[in-house]
Amino acid sequence: VANALQRDFRDAPDADHMREPWAQAAQKQIQLDFGTFEILIEDARGRFDVNALTPVNLAEQRFFAALLKVLDLPEALGAQISRIIVQNGPLRHADELRRFGIADGDLDRLIPFVAAFQTQNKINLNAADAKVLSALFGSTSLAQSLSARRSAKGFLDSSDFSAFGVILPSLASFTSDSFDIQSVV
Repeated sequence: VANALQRDFRDAPDADHMREPWAQAAQKQIQLDFGTFEILIEDARGRFDVNALTPVNLAEQRFFAALLKVLDLPEALGAQISRIIVQNGPLRHADELRRFGIADGDLDRLIPFVAAFQTQNKINLNAADAKVLSALFGSTSLAQSLSARRSAKGFLDSSDFSAFGVILPSLASFTSDSFDIQSVV
């Protein structure tokens, strides 16, 4: 998987999506004589980086407020997490927010859509959940249309946004630099 991702970074840096060779390295669970084996790969940049919630990052703050609304979470949660990041520095994992008094129920609903990265980058539209897309574009129907198009085609590119008459948001891209790889044996 690591070799396939490195090759992709070198040979096809303009897009990352689940139809590329690195994604084909994933292995559905197979039965072996001694047990089972499985490899799961997820493009982590489909999630929002909570470490970007600083007062100078207005676009990120606006997006996060929209995401909280889509997830039906309290608006005050954005300011609370922003204060945590400013006062304590970047998190290593979004789940660390539990240490700072974020309610478990709120965090459980938020965690599938956020991450804590050590480097800044944009949200990969080819990996983002429909709820993330909805917050990013401010439209549930557009998010559903984009998700359907991505499912049918296997990925999104700039032509898809032209077809919908939509401008690519500043927080969005078609590439990634962070992947979660899990092997289960």
